[in-house]
Amino acid sequence: HTDQVDATSCSVRSFSTFKLFSVVSDDDKEHLVQEHGPGPEQGRWCKYSYDCVEARIRLLTGPTSLEAMVGFNNTGNVCVWPSEEVLAYYCLKHSELFSGKSVCELGCGMTALAGVMVACSSLPKEVVLTDGNKESVENVASIVECNTKQFGHTTVSADIVQWQDEPSHSPYKGRFDLVVCSDCLFFEDVHAALCSLMLIITAHDGCVVIFAPKRGTSLERFIAVAREHFSVECNEVYDDVVWKAHQEQMKLDSKLYNPNLHYPVQLIMHPLRITQ
Repeated sequence: HTDQVDATSCSVRSFSTFKLFSVVSDDDKEHLVQEHGPGPEQGRWCKYSYDCVEARIRLLTGPTSLEAMVGFNNTGNVCVWPSEEVLAYYCLKHSELFSGKSVCELGCGMTALAGVMVACSSLPKEVVLTDGNKESVENVASIVECNTKQFGHTTVSADIVQWQDEPSHSPYKGRFDLVVCSDCLFFEDVHAALCSLMLIITAHDGCVVIFAPKRGTSLERFIAVAREHFSVECNEVYDDVVWKAHQEQMKLDSKLYNPNLHYPVQLIMHPLRITQ
């Protein structure tokens, strides 16, 4: 027996999901907790599924300092953010783009939903899940261990990569055909470092895919920085299902849904290479 998960119950966010995935509590969560992470007071396991792809994801249910995670002072519970949900959905819907490719998720947070779901499709050659926070990477490592049987021949790993720490970038120079990230643009003072990292780790003919809300002028300012090194395609309408879900939320006139904070815009970026 499985129970439908109330995604809002494990987050302080006013809006939490576009309902793009089936999400149910895991039948065997006590067994999983014992083998793959701390006790139930700190996390619970859920099954996320889309089409034929399924992954177990550990959601933190105890209080976690967001200051420790992303640098600002707030305290709440950490779940799957809307932009991560949309990124994961988009990647699976366009899974052919990842076949035989080396893939990196930057700023994957506590769940790395997009990278893990792509890995569970067994299509990429490798998936590297990265974040700058040690606690996040430890949780993601437990998720990777739990889903190993789903990866097939895809190599999957979790690693600490801090955007402003250049020595941590060198092992990945030119390595990835696809770099993906979601809602990682809110701190404008690291836009240049993030663009530099993306340029370093993306292969010569590679691509960066970002889903992020506008957050005032943050997205606009990031695009201005990115265009110094990348061609940037910006799309507000990129999927009929996601757009319909967005429009339905707008019609509700709910105070919970703020498109400036919750509706992700899609950026597709290709490195600009100097030719002789």
